[in-house]
Amino acid sequence: MSGRAPLSLILSLCVIAAALIGWIDFHATEVQPAVLLLLVCGAAIAWLQPRYAWIVALVLGLSIVVTYFVAEALGISPAAPMTPKYGGLVALIPASIGAAAGALAGVGAKRPNRPA
Repeated sequence: MSGRAPLSLILSLCVIAAALIGWIDFHATEVQPAVLLLLVCGAAIAWLQPRYAWIVALVLGLSIVVTYFVAEALGISPAAPMTPKYGGLVALIPASIGAAAGALAGVGAKRPNRPA
């Protein structure tokens, strides 16, 4: 198997990070903490295995919307309601940027040194 981290580890880290990011966004009135975590967590997890960067971006990017849907199903109100209802899909942008940056760093780190 090529790479540094198996898919099961990447998915586990994504689910844990997504739950944390969703919880923080749900209880915050500003978006900056969630955006910062999407960038940093996306980059860190994608760095582990650049091949799965698209999965990292997708799982983390959907974390906000999924959190709000689960809370709505449970009848829990957020600190600041999301408007429009699918506005959380914007989280796909910082998650994708973070995952892409981490994947690029991971690919660069895996490149062997060649003698001149």
